[in-house]
Amino acid sequence: FNFKHDNILLGALGNALKDRKEINLTFWEFIKFRFDFYYRALTSIIFPQKQNTLNAFLLAAIGIYIANAKRLLKAKFVITFLIFIISPIIGFLFFRANEAKVYDYYLVGYFVPFIILFSAALSQLAKNWLGIALLAVFFLIFFQTNIPMINSYLKKGIAPFTFKDQISSVKWVLDDARDNPFSVDVWVAPIIPHAYDYLFLWLGETKRPIKDADSLYTLYEEPGNLYPERNAWLSQKNKEGIVEEEVQFSGITVQRRTKTR
Repeated sequence: FNFKHDNILLGALGNALKDRKEINLTFWEFIKFRFDFYYRALTSIIFPQKQNTLNAFLLAAIGIYIANAKRLLKAKFVITFLIFIISPIIGFLFFRANEAKVYDYYLVGYFVPFIILFSAALSQLAKNWLGIALLAVFFLIFFQTNIPMINSYLKKGIAPFTFKDQISSVKWVLDDARDNPFSVDVWVAPIIPHAYDYLFLWLGETKRPIKDADSLYTLYEEPGNLYPERNAWLSQKNKEGIVEEEVQFSGITVQRRTKTR
């Protein structure tokens, strides 16, 4: 495939191994940059804060794997998950499109394997009282860190809107549309509105947005003025339909539009 297509694979690999002006980083600077991202993205799902504490348990987990390598590596799930996690880690080292930008949500599918591997290592501590005490400390810190953050998100959300506001905005669309066919276009940062796809699926029951309906609802989150893409998206929606009604749920704007012919 490589030689049939003008050395496309080896050429891309060669470009990744040398300096690229558009990124302005040497290869080794880029490697450090990427591994900093891996560390931040994967560890933040356990301890969004208290990084020093997490580092201690992370080093302990690595030490446990090294000390018990022969036994742990016999477990099929360990090998499977290690391959599953190592593959994107290596693959993203050569990803330099989009100015080499990689976002945390690119790794969402790898969060669970990482947690399972981390948990499998810490579970080895439960073999003696000292280890059990360390696990108790871990869970104490874990819950002290995460429960207030979850509680804050459910009550206050990520400013300037809450999860309740997201539900209210979707319910307003469903109630306003009644039994009429409608379409929905959502803008969120960073672009992919999976959360609202799920909410419409969950709250809509038998009512689903459909393409090309005359009634168009646009929904977008603030602060959107930080993103030029949002303004371009909104300009396009203004060309597609005239706003008939607009409602606000904290930082979420919902508009009912009639499509222009």
